[in-house]
Amino acid sequence: MDAHRVTGAIKELAGGAQEAAGAVTGDTSTELRGKARQAEGGAERLYGEWLDLARDLARDRPLLALLGASALAFTVGALVSGGRDKG
Repeated sequence: MDAHRVTGAIKELAGGAQEAAGAVTGDTSTELRGKARQAEGGAERLYGEWLDLARDLARDRPLLALLGASALAFTVGALVSGGRDKG
């Protein structure tokens, strides 16, 4: 399990507690910071899940992982070049 999954889950829990504390005390700023922390934790947890998935794919099906990485590199290259006319 990737560390980002654990860290993200902890941030989500802490953000939920912070949001609840803000709601109880009527402190909108604390409540919003809690929601932001939850969102940050969710994104980090999802990132960790994707890393685990990529590692599993590379271990179990290395050729498929290589094909996927090549397709990603081609797509990024095409986006970065912006379809500029080379002629």
